[in-house]
Amino acid sequence: MAVNKTHTAMLFLYGTIALLSILGILANFDQMHRTPIIIWAMIAGTSACGAMIELILFIRTRSALRKMQEQIQQMSKTGEVGMVMLEDRWPGEDFTGILNQYLTLINKRIDHLSQQRKELDLLISAGDSEKNNTEAIVSSISDGVIVANAFNELTLANKLAEDIFGFKLEEDKNKPINKLIDNPRICDLFDPSHWESAGPVRFEEKLLVNGKERVFDITFTPVRIHGGDELWAISMIMHDVTRERELAELKNDFVNHVSHELRTPLSSIKAYTELLLDDEIKSESSKKEFYRIIENETNRLDRFIENILNLSRIESGMLSVRNREVNLHDEIQQVLNIVRCLADAKSISIDYTPADKDLMVYSDSDLLRQAVLNLLSNGIKYTQEKGKIILSTGVDELQRNYLITVSDNGRGISPQDVEKIFDRFYRSRENSSVACGTGLGLTLVKKIVEDVYKGKIKVESAEGKGSQFTIILPIEPDGVRWEDQETLTA
Repeated sequence: MAVNKTHTAMLFLYGTIALLSILGILANFDQMHRTPIIIWAMIAGTSACGAMIELILFIRTRSALRKMQEQIQQMSKTGEVGMVMLEDRWPGEDFTGILNQYLTLINKRIDHLSQQRKELDLLISAGDSEKNNTEAIVSSISDGVIVANAFNELTLANKLAEDIFGFKLEEDKNKPINKLIDNPRICDLFDPSHWESAGPVRFEEKLLVNGKERVFDITFTPVRIHGGDELWAISMIMHDVTRERELAELKNDFVNHVSHELRTPLSSIKAYTELLLDDEIKSESSKKEFYRIIENETNRLDRFIENILNLSRIESGMLSVRNREVNLHDEIQQVLNIVRCLADAKSISIDYTPADKDLMVYSDSDLLRQAVLNLLSNGIKYTQEKGKIILSTGVDELQRNYLITVSDNGRGISPQDVEKIFDRFYRSRENSSVACGTGLGLTLVKKIVEDVYKGKIKVESAEGKGSQFTIILPIEPDGVRWEDQETLTA
């Protein structure tokens, strides 16, 4: 535009001078003596030549500029930077050379930026891939994981962490942690000011998850840039140790119960043995009574230890089971012979109603008798004197099960205790004051019936009206007939 204006101004100037020269010649044509006409003619000719030359320059320059403009516009459309080429070097040769030098410099810079962009795209792609891999790894971790940035904002979490605290990563990403987690201790440890110089922190915390209290082993770790002092992120890993704590508590309870159950009969045996050894008892009848007490306490110890061993064997899958065809009626009779004296001591009657036909059951005689014996002993313990126990056997042809039912009219079981009576060492306070026991009898019955023989045990009871226990044994569990062989419960 500036070149066009310059040429236009020069043409106007040369034209004006030529016109004025011609007017000067015409005005002085009759007065040749005053001003030589040659001077005006020279001025007019020079101006005309200058105007002609300027016109030619204007036309060629404009043509060159138009061609350069077209080439530059084409470069702009294609995005490719090349050289500006003119057919006639004059009059734009110098300008074209300078422009091409600049375009060459731009082209080099574009190539450099293009290379940098490719490298940056590779870095972004690698970063996205690494991010996706990190998220996949975090999602697959069985522990709860939460990561917050240095501004106390949520950046990463897995499904377990979402379930524990009730937020959604997709919806709550980049939100402040204290808006998502309602736990002052955890929120405080996500505060970046806490990690100015502190290292990893580990502690246990109880949290309410889906209405149930869970115990978590929580580890907080600051993540610093290249191992320096600048904080980049804060990670929290939550390992559920509820089961471990429950097992530890059960272990302590087990040790305490076993110690108590062993100490009580051993104390009696020791005391009566010392009296006998010191020969302080002169009466033969008293000595026989002491011997009887020692024998009973020894049997109690033997039963207790045997129950613990059987429970341990069943749970570990190492109990040796000798299955064979046995007559259920004969097995029941042997159990009745054992408990009859216990029932007579409390004047309790036991009515036995066998099935209409002999029931041949494939089972281990010892385990079967143990289960029935424990139910009958339990009934005798918690039935008042002159009470009544009813024992019956039968078959459910429709469900293909054998049934063994033990009913009593004793104290009964409260509703809150019914769900717990099969727990190891569990004894209700009321029953503990009525009779001694270890709290293992019903636990062993359940293990034998359900774990060994894949059956079921049902209980119906009401306080003050007695209880009814029913053992349900499948005739052919899982459709497979039991063979006469020794097997393990595993």
